[in-house]
Amino acid sequence: AFHHLPRQIKLAAIQEIYRTLKPGGKFLLVDFGKPVSFLSRILLFVGSFVDGRDNMQANLEGILSAYLEQVGFSVSEITKPYRGVHFLLAKKM
Repeated sequence: AFHHLPRQIKLAAIQEIYRTLKPGGKFLLVDFGKPVSFLSRILLFVGSFVDGRDNMQANLEGILSAYLEQVGFSVSEITKPYRGVHFLLAKKM
């Protein structure tokens, strides 16, 4: 559901998640990311007009991991993207 949120709300939500997690806590963010194939690029681009282009921009640019790192998370992708969906594991140190 992160792709439905405006950029500033995404950042605020990530900051709050980081704040409330205990040291060593984990957060799994599963959402659309930067398209990895031509077909997913087209589908997500067209879908972004229905869902709100501005809301999906960070997802389409693939910068959700940068948002997580910006607040202090250590981030890893736990598996390959599946049909445009990325699996980001964020750990609070």
